[in-house]
Amino acid sequence: MSIRKLAAAWIFMLLLMTSGCSGVPFRETPLVPVVGADPAAAVKRFDADSPVEFQLLNTIVFEYGWKKFGGLGLVAVNTKDRTFNIACINQLGVKLFELTGNKDQVVANFVMPEFAKQGDFAKTVGEDIKRIYFDLVPSPDAKIEIEKYRIVFRQSFGPGVIEYVFAGPGLDLVEKNYSEDGSSVWRISYYEYTRDKGKLYPAGTVLSNDKHGYRFIVRLKEIQE
Repeated sequence: MSIRKLAAAWIFMLLLMTSGCSGVPFRETPLVPVVGADPAAAVKRFDADSPVEFQLLNTIVFEYGWKKFGGLGLVAVNTKDRTFNIACINQLGVKLFELTGNKDQVVANFVMPEFAKQGDFAKTVGEDIKRIYFDLVPSPDAKIEIEKYRIVFRQSFGPGVIEYVFAGPGLDLVEKNYSEDGSSVWRISYYEYTRDKGKLYPAGTVLSNDKHGYRFIVRLKEIQE
């Protein structure tokens, strides 16, 4: 993945580094009654509409405590091989981090010193990248709860429970949450789905890592060939 290519494609930043935390900058998913919907059909359709291999240009905001870092990120994902590459630069073209990962490990090709101070940044953030883009549908044996406006799938995952929430006009995945002993470990929300060549992409994604106390806000800018 070329940082020069990333810088050349976008020569200015839309997000500036500031202080403090912000709300969610995306439209909430419209509330549509789901009573009578077929949960299995919704999952099957969403799975079929999800891309297998893709490359995205995103704006990314990383919030940690009262600090906020803005950047442009180029991510390449192959969900079949379970691999990803992500590189991120700030508005001055300075590299923030570059990570490569697969189902077994995450490799830090580069991490800026400010992030490196926060412990094992590569492993922590790399695992969150995988959570955003991989395993987007529940297992067939997940427990199902149909509420008025959403369908919730819950299943055991390691020492805790993972929850998938499908809602909205298309019954798409809008939340993916993981908890242990009733306490949230991480949460992901997906917003404003858009289609490209028949496949679905969330225009906005927010990941909150409650265990480590940070948040990613990802806004889709371009789906690249």
